[in-house]
This record gives sequence, structure tokens and C-alpha cells, in this order.
Amino acid sequence: MQALPHHYRSTPAPEGTVVRVHITGEAGGQWSIIHKHDAWKFTEPTEAVDCNITIPGDDAWKLFTKGLSPTEAESVIQVNGHAEFGKPIFTMLAVMA
Repeated sequence: MQALPHHYRSTPAPEGTVVRVHITGEAGGQWSIIHKHDAWKFTEPTEAVDCNITIPGDDAWKLFTKGLSPTEAESVIQVNGHAEFGKPIFTMLAVMA
């Protein structure tokens, strides 16, 4: 999830917009980013979010390694709130070691 702020870098948003990503399952967790001073940065978890993205743990690693297409991911990922802030997650790529 370290790629999250960098991946959102070209996603415009009003100052203070918060996006939370929740990956379910044993290896899951929650990460929140906030748009501040024309950049996205990690922030402490908060209940007030503009977009909440929930990804099943079994599908997250597939999505982030291109083992799951964005179209396939749309059927398993829940995006609540402002949908435009959920769209970038479908194309995020991560290197896992």
C-alpha cells in the first residue's frame, strides 16, 4: 500500500479529501490518504472519509500484480462515497517481495 499516495498523484481533489482503502482478511488492514497542499499523503484513520474502498484480501494481491483486470475487480471491490476517488485503485500496481 506504500504506492497509494504516489498512484493518486494525478487525481485532482479538493483540499482535505480523504480516501480509505480497507483490505479484508488475515493480511489486511486499513490505509487512509488525504489530499493536502496539492499532494496525497498518508493520514491517520478517521471516520470522515470521502471514499471508502473495500477489497477482499484474496483479490487485493491479484489486482495489484495485474492478475485481476480492472473489469474483473469491479465485481469484487466495493467503492462507497465519491466514486471518482475510487477509480485509481483499479490500476494501481505494486511490487511485492
